[in-house]
Amino acid sequence: MGVLYRFVALGLVALFAGAACSSSKPTPEVPQHVITQGQPDNVYFRPVLCMIPPESHNAAPSGPATACLSRTPALIANSDQQETAASPAILSHIGGGVRYVCGPADLTSADIVSARAESSPGVGFGYEVVIKLTPAGARKLDRIAAARYAYYKQNPANPPVQSREAIEQGQAVLVAPPIEAPSFRGSIVINPPGMSLNFADEIAGMINQIVAYNRAHASQA
Repeated sequence: MGVLYRFVALGLVALFAGAACSSSKPTPEVPQHVITQGQPDNVYFRPVLCMIPPESHNAAPSGPATACLSRTPALIANSDQQETAASPAILSHIGGGVRYVCGPADLTSADIVSARAESSPGVGFGYEVVIKLTPAGARKLDRIAAARYAYYKQNPANPPVQSREAIEQGQAVLVAPPIEAPSFRGSIVINPPGMSLNFADEIAGMINQIVAYNRAHASQA
């Protein structure tokens, strides 16, 4: 089973499995390339189109992944170029073990108000990161949730990849959960079991740095 994370949906806690980390392993620390200096990277919420092996893996993608990649030849050809919110992307998980083929961003840092680290109320969960969205971002998230939840309902025991939404920063996927609720109250909770306070603080601080930077530069434009 993958690491468990949570989304806060309508005041209820929905559990979902992250595809790339084993629950027997400690929570991965944030790689140095994720915490940027100077101009911060953006935060993107992207739809997951399919999942493929890591670059170091000898096996070629097969089955649904092959079909997915065959529909996006331009993505493969341009995978090393600078990504944007409007472009698709091939992204690795910060814990390794899988790459995500993702579509253009559904939300960006412009849709985020703030992020904070706090102690999780769940037994054994450690700390969590709570991401608060703007009213516009919350409406976008509800539209995303409705679309992803339709896929999730097809097989809750083994949700199809189309039910997943990847949260990306620094060209790495932090989490890519299946959406297990049709609507939200605008707050997202990232909570792998045993998340350390240091890890939660780094993630929240990184998001807040990006939001503040982009907000300041938007006001100057």
